[in-house]
Amino acid sequence: MPPPVTGNTSGTVTSTSSTSNPATSRMPRVILVNVDTTEELALQYNPEEVKEKLAIDFNDPEVLGLSHTPEQYKKTQNHNVKIDLWWDALAGDGSAEKIDNARRFILSLGYARRGASDVLTGGPSRVLFVWPGFMALTISIRSIDLESKRFDVSGRPTLLHVALEIQESRRRRLFQEDVRAKGTIRAD
Repeated sequence: MPPPVTGNTSGTVTSTSSTSNPATSRMPRVILVNVDTTEELALQYNPEEVKEKLAIDFNDPEVLGLSHTPEQYKKTQNHNVKIDLWWDALAGDGSAEKIDNARRFILSLGYARRGASDVLTGGPSRVLFVWPGFMALTISIRSIDLESKRFDVSGRPTLLHVALEIQESRRRRLFQEDVRAKGTIRAD
């Protein structure tokens, strides 16, 4: 279920100054930005939990006569993240139109743009995933699961749940020192 409604749920990204009242301030919201079109979507709620996975690949060559298997580093796979997103038309400034817009925007991220002229530009757009203070990654959408609920009299959903699997889409090598210094705030 979506997180409980607290405070302003306008869906816009705002910043909190150090002089503002923490009781009335709103935490900055996650935004998704289509890198090709610069169109952005601010989430109505930040996810309640994030599941991250980092896989490290090794070759295990067989060497006759050894009492152990030596490991040969092959690569570190791209950072994978699973998140659940919610939009609720009955909470705060939510509306069925905003749910429809969010649904269409997210679905569009799974398709190639018209007019691609080569293999590199022929896939879906890369996306900038920004969660202020926690994560800023250039990603590709790997999986979209949509669940529409609670329909209004015109047949439009008033509650939308989106389960996203995203993967960092890097164009350069990442080193241990970079991750130690910046964590997951490293969008290209």
